[in-house]
Amino acid sequence: MMFAAPGADDNKGAIFTAFFFMSYPVTIFLLLGVLGGKYFGFNSFVLALISAIVVFFVLSFFGYTGMMSNVIRGIPNSGYGVVGNTVYYNADPIVGADAESFNAYKSEDYHNDYSVDQYAADNQYLYFRGKPLPGIRLENLIGKIVAYDFYWLNDTQVIRNGEVIAGLDPQTFGDFEGYSYWTYSKVGEKYTLYYDNTSVDLADFHSFIPLTDRLAKDKNRIFYDGQPITLQVDIDSFEAFSTYGFARDKGHLYYLGSDTPILINGADPDSFDELGWGYYRDKNAIYYVEEENVLVLDSVDYRSFEIVGYIEDHEYDAKDANAYYMRGQKVSEP
Repeated sequence: MMFAAPGADDNKGAIFTAFFFMSYPVTIFLLLGVLGGKYFGFNSFVLALISAIVVFFVLSFFGYTGMMSNVIRGIPNSGYGVVGNTVYYNADPIVGADAESFNAYKSEDYHNDYSVDQYAADNQYLYFRGKPLPGIRLENLIGKIVAYDFYWLNDTQVIRNGEVIAGLDPQTFGDFEGYSYWTYSKVGEKYTLYYDNTSVDLADFHSFIPLTDRLAKDKNRIFYDGQPITLQVDIDSFEAFSTYGFARDKGHLYYLGSDTPILINGADPDSFDELGWGYYRDKNAIYYVEEENVLVLDSVDYRSFEIVGYIEDHEYDAKDANAYYMRGQKVSEP
């Protein structure tokens, strides 16, 4: 935790502060020895020497001595750096990198996307996490945020996470504003839609509408995580519900928290609302949402049902006039 903040492991002050903090027993024993004192009858200078040896091994084991050595020599412990004629990444030399032309890209130049800090370039290669990427052309290389993710694009290639993504045309590669994962690219005369860079083969580009980061529709189908769903829905009225994790059409409510959307039988989409703590209600029933399913609470007293939340020493989170409930299950009666 001492070096958890970005750049902290290259901060001389932070590293030396940590070193002196961990070495305080040595300082105390030395001071005690200078003043002529002993520690429970033991020679303070001997204890200082023993403490110094222990501290040195502890610092070495956790890598602090190496970090200190790097900082003193100007070698970065994290990220890219050039010292003399040598290029480093995370303090390891990048063999063959050209120090004179080397340039490490900075996240602040690309909307503070921290994945940018993993990239650098010289007159030969684009580098990702300190490794050269052969085959990537540097001519007209630009960085771009598409669907909230960072890409490099040149005249013929689209690069993400250090890999060229096959099938994408950098000239037409784009996204739907406000949505993650959904992108598209035109190759030849045809547009192809993608979900997380995997093609959505059955989607019709010209009628395609993203509804959430995971949910979309075209004139023929509903798509969830890039795959067409098997539920029979009314496509024209289908929409993402105002309560997160649900969708609806003109007569039905669907839960989207499982691997595939689930029809909630009997639920009224117009009156459905969130109560909290995983509980929901419509005009007819009370529901509890588990990770993969939606439970209808049987025998619940609808009018008196209320959320209690957390109460110390009470093993329930909701109640009605007749019973207490915990995570949608009846646990006791009043």
